[in-house]
Amino acid sequence: MDASVVASVTASMNTSCFSGVGDQCSASPCDAAQTPKAYMGMLQAKSDINRRQAPKFDFQGQCAVSVKHRFIFFHVTKVAGTSFHNFFRKTMCKKVEGRKCDDVEAFQLMGCGPALSKHGGFFKFAFVRHPFSRAVSSWQNAQWTNFVQGPRIPFNEWAMDPSKLKTKLMSMMWMPQHEFVTTKGDCPVVDFV
Repeated sequence: MDASVVASVTASMNTSCFSGVGDQCSASPCDAAQTPKAYMGMLQAKSDINRRQAPKFDFQGQCAVSVKHRFIFFHVTKVAGTSFHNFFRKTMCKKVEGRKCDDVEAFQLMGCGPALSKHGGFFKFAFVRHPFSRAVSSWQNAQWTNFVQGPRIPFNEWAMDPSKLKTKLMSMMWMPQHEFVTTKGDCPVVDFV
């Protein structure tokens, strides 16, 4: 591989956040305004965010951050994110109490906006899943955990009308995966998917 390509990729990973104007994305230092769409405002409004760049939701505690290993993991719902969080805890923490690691430098959960603002130069990654298997998993999860009151809904009815299992959590599970890893302007915030 050409040394200039390696230098360019390394430089973009060090600034590694993208903002968009129109259909153009450009690398810049990270800040909370580049929080992925899916994490903005779901649980709390962020009035200080630049609305042109701001994603839609800020699902607090959904980014796993390791200062020690310099990475941020973006949790996309129904893509084994909880399993990854548990794996990180098990392998990086000496002692775990509840969901808390004894070594916050090794591993901690935090909102993705604050994680990007504080650690934007870290390697950022996420995993995605085939949309059909993710949809089936979302529906199964809703059926097993009784998110809605009333009778169970067949998958084909729910797939044609997701509002039949309408809750904030189900909205997150049904949300397109790209919204967890892009800004409102559809610019990527991760280095690897």
